[in-house]
Amino acid sequence: MKKKSIFLMSLLLGLAAATTVACSSDDELNAPPAVAATFELMYPGIVPQWEFEQNMWNAEFRKDSREMEAWFQTDGTWVMTETDIAVTELPAAVVAAVNANYPDYAIDDAEWVETPLQDYFEVELDRKGQPDVHLKITEEGVIL
Repeated sequence: MKKKSIFLMSLLLGLAAATTVACSSDDELNAPPAVAATFELMYPGIVPQWEFEQNMWNAEFRKDSREMEAWFQTDGTWVMTETDIAVTELPAAVVAAVNANYPDYAIDDAEWVETPLQDYFEVELDRKGQPDVHLKITEEGVIL
């Protein structure tokens, strides 16, 4: 009987912890207060959709008609923000670097990535019959 009581208490505590961190009434994730506070400071008035993946909190949202994702550690530390951009918006230096180094590839997708240490474009290159290539390139066209 004692083992059953311990098991039930453990189960209840586990369920309480999971629902405190994970779910609202709409089954949407709620970020921890530190993460939500950092997000609100960076993007005031925007309500994101939260996901927890790769041991980080990911806020998906739209700002200025752009799809964005911001990543945070559980303690609220900002890791990076990715902003979808049109390939036609890439700086000439980025396009020139791709064309010079990957002449048989076409730019298929692009994002602007901001991090605490460095900002860059992440581009996906496509070539028929070949695996996609993913590059990180600075605004000046330097491939990282």
